[in-house]
Amino acid sequence: MCGTSVESNQLTELPKEIGFLKKLESLFLGANQLTKLPNEMGYLKNLKRLYLSRFRIKGMILMINWQELDSIDNPLKQLPKEFENLTELCIFTHK
Repeated sequence: MCGTSVESNQLTELPKEIGFLKKLESLFLGANQLTKLPNEMGYLKNLKRLYLSRFRIKGMILMINWQELDSIDNPLKQLPKEFENLTELCIFTHK
């Protein structure tokens, strides 16, 4: 699996089993009711693109291999200090 979208599904949480998707490269989570991402997201070493637009998240796990991060209309007020470690990040959108 290279990418999947669960946008606009009113999800309140992601299953911990998301961490089993080792080959996942793109994940679209926008417009859901999620407020946090499971720690198991840390196992997604191939995840390069994460889309969190219109997302209620208050914090996030940062993966060093991310190349694209979309967090438009996200209530995140301050970027985590670890954000500076995203050396592969090419595209970042946030409002």
